[in-house]
Amino acid sequence: MIAFSSYCQDISLYQQFNGRYDFTFVGNTLNPAENNPTPTCTINTSSSASLNLSAGDNIIGAYLYWAGSGTGDFDVQLNGQPITASRQFPLNALNIDGNTRPYFSAFADVTAQVQATGNGNYTLSDLDLTAVVADPLYCGNKTNFGGWAIIVFYSNTNLPLNQLNLYDGMQYVPNSINITLPSLNVIDNVGAKIGFLAWEGDSSLAVDETLTINGNVLSNALNPANNAFNGTNSITGSTALYNMDLDVYDIQNNIAIGDESAEIALHSGQDFVMINAIVTKLNSQLPDATVTIDDVAVACYSRVVNIDYTVYNVNSTDVLPAGTTVGIYINGDLVATTQTTVELPIGGSESGSINITIPAGAPNDFELMLVVDHNGAVTETDETNNSTTINDSLLIMPTPNPTDITICEDPSAPGTGFVDFSDYAESMKNHPTDIVTFYPTLIAAQNNTGNITSITNYPITTSPTEIFVRVESAEGCVAIGSFLVIVDDCQFPDATVVIDAIAQTCDSRTITVQFTVRNINSVDLLPAGTTVAAYANSTLLGVTTTTADIPVGGSLPGTITVTIPAGIPLSFNLILRVDHNNQVEEINENNNTALQAITLWTSPVLQQPSNVTACETFNGSGVGSFNFSGYLQSLKNQPTDIVTFHPTQIDANNNTAGISNADTYIAANNTEIFVRLTDANGCFDTASFRLIIIDCFFPDGVVAVNNVAQTCDSPTITVNYTVSNPASGDVLPQGTQVAIYANTTLLSVTTTTAAIPINGSLNATITLNIPGSLPLGFNLRFVVDDNGTGVGSVVETIETNNSFTQPVILWVSPILQEPADIIDCETFNNSGVGQFDFSAYLQTLRNNPTDIVTFHTSQQDANTGDNDIQAPEAYISTGLVQEIYVRLEDVNGCFDTASFTLTAVDCYFPDATVTIDDVYKQCNSRIIHVHYTVHNTGSADILPAGTPVSIYVNGEFLEYTETLEDIAIGESESNFILLTIPIGVLLDFDLTFVADDTGDGTGIIVEADETNNSFTLPTNLVLSPVLQQPADIVMCDKGFGLATFDFSAYAESLKNYPDETVTFYLTQQNADQDLDRIYNTSLFVSTENPQRIFVRLFNGTCHTTASFLLSTKKCPPITYNYVTPNDDGYNDSFFVEGLRNIFLNFKMSIYNRWGNLVWTGDHSKADWNGIADVEKVGPEGTTVPVGTYYFVLELNEPGFPEPIVGWVYVSK
Repeated sequence: MIAFSSYCQDISLYQQFNGRYDFTFVGNTLNPAENNPTPTCTINTSSSASLNLSAGDNIIGAYLYWAGSGTGDFDVQLNGQPITASRQFPLNALNIDGNTRPYFSAFADVTAQVQATGNGNYTLSDLDLTAVVADPLYCGNKTNFGGWAIIVFYSNTNLPLNQLNLYDGMQYVPNSINITLPSLNVIDNVGAKIGFLAWEGDSSLAVDETLTINGNVLSNALNPANNAFNGTNSITGSTALYNMDLDVYDIQNNIAIGDESAEIALHSGQDFVMINAIVTKLNSQLPDATVTIDDVAVACYSRVVNIDYTVYNVNSTDVLPAGTTVGIYINGDLVATTQTTVELPIGGSESGSINITIPAGAPNDFELMLVVDHNGAVTETDETNNSTTINDSLLIMPTPNPTDITICEDPSAPGTGFVDFSDYAESMKNHPTDIVTFYPTLIAAQNNTGNITSITNYPITTSPTEIFVRVESAEGCVAIGSFLVIVDDCQFPDATVVIDAIAQTCDSRTITVQFTVRNINSVDLLPAGTTVAAYANSTLLGVTTTTADIPVGGSLPGTITVTIPAGIPLSFNLILRVDHNNQVEEINENNNTALQAITLWTSPVLQQPSNVTACETFNGSGVGSFNFSGYLQSLKNQPTDIVTFHPTQIDANNNTAGISNADTYIAANNTEIFVRLTDANGCFDTASFRLIIIDCFFPDGVVAVNNVAQTCDSPTITVNYTVSNPASGDVLPQGTQVAIYANTTLLSVTTTTAAIPINGSLNATITLNIPGSLPLGFNLRFVVDDNGTGVGSVVETIETNNSFTQPVILWVSPILQEPADIIDCETFNNSGVGQFDFSAYLQTLRNNPTDIVTFHTSQQDANTGDNDIQAPEAYISTGLVQEIYVRLEDVNGCFDTASFTLTAVDCYFPDATVTIDDVYKQCNSRIIHVHYTVHNTGSADILPAGTPVSIYVNGEFLEYTETLEDIAIGESESNFILLTIPIGVLLDFDLTFVADDTGDGTGIIVEADETNNSFTLPTNLVLSPVLQQPADIVMCDKGFGLATFDFSAYAESLKNYPDETVTFYLTQQNADQDLDRIYNTSLFVSTENPQRIFVRLFNGTCHTTASFLLSTKKCPPITYNYVTPNDDGYNDSFFVEGLRNIFLNFKMSIYNRWGNLVWTGDHSKADWNGIADVEKVGPEGTTVPVGTYYFVLELNEPGFPEPIVGWVYVSK
């Protein structure tokens, strides 16, 4: 499926490693099958793969990539540990069907986890793309995929010096793309390889799908030249890596020594392929110069800076030459250069020091940058790490310049004073750590001696006096400045004024103000004639003057009378201002004002009080007792007002003859009372009200029901009631009507038979018949002074208390439910009586909680309630059958009766149960040997011999047997039986034994418990496990046809179930008998070629055996390209792994770089130790000089017709 437009991230260099390094891949697809030509619209959420590094390989980096269809799932798990993507690679492809489809890849650094885990199985999980791949947008387009890979970088001391580059991004092949791989430094192309991590390739789409490097088509056995991305894994050889590729190609013939970049071209005629990562491994020997700033020394007031620095050559594969330059930059400008003085070895460093001058135009705060190889003269493994930068500052301090200070002279010593300059101790600091001190002379400040300590109260004897300030920084830099202290004459008065009192009268706008002018806190007298002005708000009211001089600390009283203009509101601010025209110079010109809020007095307005009514003190008295004390508060306008009462207007005006008993004032009808309202200022108003007498003496009829008498099941009730005349003012007349209601139904109207005096009462009784239409429960209501229509004829003191309501419920006998008969066991066999518990009826037969239930042995006792049974919870019957009579009585004494029967029966039976004790089985047999036990526990009789026992398999009847002897109470009988399980029954089945069962689910014994006869045991027949044929293993010959083999993976892969055990042996007999196991299965050294290994699979009961062969083959030797012939025991000779004792006819030739033969050797000679034995090379004996040499290795073995050619580097 071709796409023609996209958003993607171009492939670029991400990481570089230089040293004895190599790389490998580990990963797996999530696709259950290839999505082309027929897509499978499902996907797994996890998959696993194994990492297998060799001994001596040390992991230095591990980078996890995962990818799939859709916008992405960026939270996954690796071996159960949560992983969140640190980098994301989105790709949006506009396909030829017009739809834009997003795809994604994600990245996480998992170096620490992989280093900790090492070799073994890796499982990526929680990558959930199930909903996305099921979407027809992807499944229909056949681009539904998901997978993961870890790119692992490792070191090994036996590896040559290589440069490894990791490039990543997310680009895809529409028809073709070109990718340039920069940062290559090829010095030798032997062993060069390139790896690709790609997504969505299809093995079924091989339409002009090519991969080229520098114009050469790449291919190998797994990746044909026309189908580069075909779901393969070069590490494992797998061809089922559906829709992803982990491919590695040998490119030593496709790249040349000296190349600094490579051109990758991908072309696809139909397949949609995304490239995620590319890894290259090339032989490289280059330095890597870096630099650090170790220290920067700056002197005070100097622009010369001393820099200590170190140049390093780490992450390199070659020496850094002497004379490598270091450029020094200030704020980006080159100001000086230096250079290394010696050649730096790999991992070496050189420290240096240089003085530079900061240019005059540069600020005190500057950026210092050092760049090693600043002119780019040295080719390095990494050209981007040559610089280091810090920020620093020159130690140049500004001269302190404090402001001069003016102080007032001391009145007692003109021309002198005391000064406080302590604020300068902080404000003169340039940095919080600066130290600020003060001195009387410049020399003292320069010498830092005799500093002033009393900086808050320093005496000044001469004006002006110069004080010197010394500021010293933490670096020891010093700056000195000064300021003047000037003494000034400040001897002036200080006039202030206070308002002492204000006099005014009601409803007048003229006020008289008494005040005091003061001359406090001054140093001179305040002259007579100083003005004092009065203001209402901002309006001038009048001016007066002081009548005499006021000495220092003295004061003078005064008075001014002013009239407030009509335009000024009643409430205003009265302001007095002394020296209002500023004729007197004062110490403080801002304290001449006194202010007081004032309100002019106006008479209050008294509301007109209402007349007050009261009853006569007694009938015909003509006077009443009145309470008008409420007016003492309600007539006030303000809480401070005072209300008084008076008998005449004159008394009210003069505030005389006040009435003190306003709450119990005795007066005749229509008496006038005069009220005076006086406010806080003494202003007042008056009004009056009248006292009115009314007649208040009436009877007050009330009624109460004393008792209601009735009988069970009767509608007639007899009521005793009382009519009373309490707290009244007159008698209640004879013949006062009393109406009687049931709910709202009028039952009767009666009358009182005599007059009822004040506080008297009259009892009466009446019999009433309740209509059948009314409910049993109703409200019986008596109403006095009611003619039956709600209307009365007597005027009463209270007309709302004539009614009395009594709830009544007519008595009805309770209904007793028919109690159930009770059956229980005889007290013992043939006792003829039983013990019964029918105490529960005491509660269950009640209709109400207050009901009483009793039991009797005769109907007569039940009717009268006599001779009730006292212990119903343990009643012993008088025979096998007895009738018991029940009486239910309610709170009113109404009752009902019923009866039930007690029956004693025989309850003593055996109880047969059965258990399966053990089942014995043989491998691959359907005959089982079953031990079982029949029990008679929890019983009351023997279990007879011949009790049937039936046997079932999965509920189907299988066999029948019987007990042999009687089984006593609490005893049991054990036995066994051989059973043959029918062919149709599965290996796992339920085996059931049923006691007292004749085979059809019925029994012959009456038991105490008929529900516990069955026992079921889940059982299974045992078979030997199925053992898959393990594959033979072939390893490279390590000498004499032998090798070290790892077949430990079979210990898990040959299992069918986790609880099975896999073990290994040298003979079939040992495997059958589990003798002399092979324990070192990961490093097994063969003793013959080929050698057969026997494997045993055991499931806990049965076992199966098989075998496989271990054999060796001759593999291409591996050369190590480094010789140091210095007899230190390391790399003293040219070692070729997999050569000796394998290729017995080999021949090796060593040449120098000019093609001259230096050394020849074969199986009979030792490895080359750097000594020329064919042609002398170099000035010193026969040891060859340091440099690169080339070898030709002829194996002279069938299958290896071509010689192996390479290089070796000789070093001291």
